[in-house]
Amino acid sequence: MAATGHGGRERSMPGRATSQPALPRLNARAKHTKQLVRQQASLDSLLSPDHTPEHVVIETVNSEGEAVLWKVFVTEVNGIRMLDLYGGCGQDEQLPRRPPLTQLPSEVCDLIHLKRLWASHNLLTSLPPFLPRLSHLHQLFLQENQFSQFPTAVCSLPSLHTLWLSHNRIPEIPDDITNLSLLQRLHLDHNQISVFPDSLTLLPHLTVLYLNNNNLQTLSQDIGRLATLEHLILHDNLITELPRGVTDLAAVQRFDLRHNQLKHLSKEFRSFQAEKSSTGGKILTAGNPLDKTLTRMLSVEQTSPLLRPRTMSFPLTGYGTRRKSESTPSPSPSPSHHRRHIFYHSQSEDRA
Repeated sequence: MAATGHGGRERSMPGRATSQPALPRLNARAKHTKQLVRQQASLDSLLSPDHTPEHVVIETVNSEGEAVLWKVFVTEVNGIRMLDLYGGCGQDEQLPRRPPLTQLPSEVCDLIHLKRLWASHNLLTSLPPFLPRLSHLHQLFLQENQFSQFPTAVCSLPSLHTLWLSHNRIPEIPDDITNLSLLQRLHLDHNQISVFPDSLTLLPHLTVLYLNNNNLQTLSQDIGRLATLEHLILHDNLITELPRGVTDLAAVQRFDLRHNQLKHLSKEFRSFQAEKSSTGGKILTAGNPLDKTLTRMLSVEQTSPLLRPRTMSFPLTGYGTRRKSESTPSPSPSPSHHRRHIFYHSQSEDRA
């Protein structure tokens, strides 16, 4: 995808095609904002209205309080129309950095054939009400912003199948999320979500769900409805127990429950865990309070001499190996081995 630098200058990323026509290159070393704006106006005058590619004009204010215009073009790669409003755009040694956006330009909603929109690493707190006009949008990236509520406008995007809202301050998931019937990937990690709503279990095509690093304490009793779910990432939460429905997640291949507050795992869940492990899946439970108890029990069983089998009191030359048949002469142990054997044998007898 082509990234647009200062004053509308386009920089083509290696290995990515661009559909916009060749334009005059601006002076990358221009030092003053006013000069850059004049160059932008000169560039705009060279473009015929009939041949101007789709774009969005962003007006920001620099550190000197002067208005700066940025033109971001829509690009197309493999038939996918994309718009990159990533807040880190323009981070070039020779180009000034574009300030993060505080609101999404309303012109974005006029790009009705857009399929992919990056607007991450900005300062967005809400989305324009006309966002649902992007009826063909498939992927929306809004991570690393300032959302304090789930932006419900995204729930009116009928074609959406990938949604990233990681690293915000979202406290809950609305029931309207069920409107995203085609959603396949949902990333809501690193937020402040405390409830796993039943509405999530009504997404029939969901395959990837990230809810790690939140404040979850329980899961929905109907979680087993997610028949297509393959990756369920829930580590670093406050989950204390698992509903029976988790063993109905037939398609899951990675289930991450590390660093929660689980103190007990049912026999059904352990069987489910073993079954998935035998087929290459991973169900991770390390870092829970139950691990301390299990580790202590295993430590006693493996280190206590009273629990060692009596068959261990044979000469050390044979320790750890299968006994040889009587017809095969075994080498006589050395005196030092014999002494160690006598000491070990007598010690084990005393303790028995």
